[in-house]
Amino acid sequence: MRKGKTDMESLVEAYFDGLTGLEEEEFLRDYFRKDNLPETLKAYQPIFRYLAAERRETRRRTHLRPLRRTALAWSAAAAVLLLCLALPFAFRTHEAASPEVSYMYISGEKYTNIDLVRSEALKSLEHLAESNESALSSQIEALEAFF
Repeated sequence: MRKGKTDMESLVEAYFDGLTGLEEEEFLRDYFRKDNLPETLKAYQPIFRYLAAERRETRRRTHLRPLRRTALAWSAAAAVLLLCLALPFAFRTHEAASPEVSYMYISGEKYTNIDLVRSEALKSLEHLAESNESALSSQIEALEAFF
């Protein structure tokens, strides 16, 4: 390593020319952390302190990336597991709460016999006004497809 005043100036020049290695660049960052620098080199101190701070920040970010990815992967796995466990219960409670039963009210009484419901619904549709025949036939077809 170069250590004299002129050696440091030539090392700084080599750095800005892109001719230094990793060891020399680390030496420069450490050297410019000092407070008692020669007057000829004090102008470079803010530059090297900034570069050292950026290097530390970059290292910190690159160390956090794998942790973030791992946390994201575990969070996604937990969400999928929770979804797989919760969905069957959601459908089971829905089925228990509202069983699929066809019913109708005739003169205020509830009827659940599917054959009676179907025949009364068809009778009701047949008594509709004859003026709109296409609407009637589409309603009958829809009702027959339903049953």
